[in-house]
Order: sequence, then structure tokens, then C-alpha cells
Amino acid sequence: MAKKNDKFGIGKLMVAATDLSNFAVATVTSAPKWSSDITVIDKYNWLLHVMHARGEYERMINFIRIQTYKNTYMTYVEGLVHRQQGRINEALDYFQNCARDDPSLIHIKQVAKSLVLLGRYRPAIDAYKQALTLTTNDWEILHTLGLCYLNLNELNEAKKFFLQALQVSEFQEASYLALGKLFVLAGDKNEAETVYERGARRNPESPELFTQIGLLAFEVFCCFFFNFKINFSLSLSLSLTESQLYKSIRMFRYSSHILSYAYSCDYGSLSSYSKAWRC
Repeated sequence: MAKKNDKFGIGKLMVAATDLSNFAVATVTSAPKWSSDITVIDKYNWLLHVMHARGEYERMINFIRIQTYKNTYMTYVEGLVHRQQGRINEALDYFQNCARDDPSLIHIKQVAKSLVLLGRYRPAIDAYKQALTLTTNDWEILHTLGLCYLNLNELNEAKKFFLQALQVSEFQEASYLALGKLFVLAGDKNEAETVYERGARRNPESPELFTQIGLLAFEVFCCFFFNFKINFSLSLSLSLTESQLYKSIRMFRYSSHILSYAYSCDYGSLSSYSKAWRC
């Protein structure tokens, strides 16, 4: 790998980038007259981005701390660092300052995301709806609004936003899982299974979606088996017909196969015979 990187000059490029960033830090920190020049400070946003991408958080914070002037991007990356380190309240304060200085879409979304992490779903909904005034086809906003309403047990509103999210992007596994969970909570397991199956067609390598399909099928079998035991123990006679009992056995075998394929995620092979297992 090292020889391959040397062949394409990647190693030299990384060394040059490190030298350039070190030079930039030395230049900015050694020139006090630049620290109040907004046009010069903004030119070093790339340096903050590089240090953040490398995980050099302490170095980046120290660099920002010695500046007499802080632009909006400095405040923004400080908020990112605080949130990654688990200090959500401090991060929220930084992002709110960014949103006051520059009410852009990305700043408002970061405020809303921090509110969600704090469990403050109502203010988060207000923030995300404010963000929706700046865009109409952002899957992340629509999906997270659905999650907020789901956590507040407002299932109709949650369903509306999950469906809108899937209209924007029909390949998002998270939205299918959340919408299926919503239908399960509402007691509509047939609709939940339909959602999971539609999501599995769009995401044929998703073990989570196949697991949910298998668990729902297995639950149907358990209901058949439980009713069979109760009826047999009470009346000592089979209230299930032979076809119903055969159906429950097939459902158990189907659920077992689905759960097995949840690990292999071979949906192409599964779809070829899944209908034969279903009753």
C-alpha cells in the first residue's frame, strides 16, 4: 500500500498539506494585525476544516481561542466539536449563535439536531419547520420531523412526514423502518409488513428490514399456535381445520427462511420462491 501511494505521489501530497497547514497556523498566530482582518480570517476556514477532519480538536480550539475576532465558521466548528464530545448544551449555544448571525439552512438544521439529541422535540419541530421554509426536498428534515412526532406519539403527523420523506428519496432504509414501526404501534401489522417488504425491494442488502419481515411472520405463526393450544386444552378437539394448521406450519417455515436471509441479505434468491412459502 505504501509503495502504491508513493507511486501516485499521495505520500508527498499529504506531507505537503501538513507543511502548508503548519505554515498557515504559524503565519496567522505570528501576525497580530491579521487577527482583526475579517477578509484574511475567512480565508483560513479551510484550515479549520482540515484540522476538524483530522480530529485535531485541541489544536483547532487553541487556534480559535487566540483570535481576537471570531467569524461564524469558527463558532460553527466549535459547536461541532462540543457535540462530538458529548457537550450538547454547549454545542446548542454555539449553533444558536451561528443561526442568529447567519440564519442559513445548515445552521438551523444543526440547532434542530442538537434539540433532538436533548430530547426537546417540540422546539426541534419548530426549528425543522423553519428550515423547511428554506428548502422543500430535504429528506433529513422530513424524516427527523417524523421521528420527533413519533416520539411524541402523534402518529398521524409522523406518518405524513415519513411518507413525504420517502417521496423525496425512496431508497432510505431508515424511513421504511420508522414507518413500519409506526404501523406496528398503531396495530396495523399487515400495513407494516407491506412497508417492510417495499423497503426490502429498494434495499436488498438490509438485514434490519428482513429481520422485521421475519419477526412479523413468526408472530403470525405464534398466534396460530397459541390459539391451537388453548382450543385443544379447553375442548380436547381441534378447532383449526387441517388447512389452517398447514398454513400456520408454512408461516413458521417462511418466517424462519426470512430470518435466515436477514443475515445473508440475498434478496434476489429469496424473491424467487418467497411467494411459494406465503399462503
